[in-house]
Amino acid sequence: MFFMKFFRRKSVLINSYYEKWSRLNFINFILVSKLLHYLISIPIIALVSISGVEDDSIGGPDLSKLSFIESLIFIAVAAPIIETYLGQHLPIKITQKFVKNHSNKIPILVSTLLFSAFHATYSFWYFLIILPLGWILAATYTIFQNRKESAFWITAAIHMLQNLIAVLMRYEDYFNL
Repeated sequence: MFFMKFFRRKSVLINSYYEKWSRLNFINFILVSKLLHYLISIPIIALVSISGVEDDSIGGPDLSKLSFIESLIFIAVAAPIIETYLGQHLPIKITQKFVKNHSNKIPILVSTLLFSAFHATYSFWYFLIILPLGWILAATYTIFQNRKESAFWITAAIHMLQNLIAVLMRYEDYFNL
């Protein structure tokens, strides 16, 4: 009985925060989304670190083969547009057609897992690390879909920001940061 009350309270709290997050204006939504992404990622990254996984085993895009400008074009712009279409737009729209319960939990779950599976080509660890971003992007898509705003482009913009940060971090020596 204790556990049921505990989880019910936690669920109410999470739903309350989700509702507040979904009502933020565009700029605040992006800022809170990035913060939320990093906070949710901490336990997963800690798990990977505790597991003794080497950075080379995690993988990720090989930016060494691309110039800075090519990285900006392909990693920070083109990839997020393509991945938003394939990882959020299509799976969410298709799942919503088949799941008519007016809840976006299943479309968000399907999108999150599919988006993360795209990145599993690097490694299982990369799949785990990308799960929080997949959830943030899927939730963003459904939130802005419900708000009757450009769900695709807002989701793509958040993904572009994430990839831009990754590119800039990779090229920090280039800028002598």
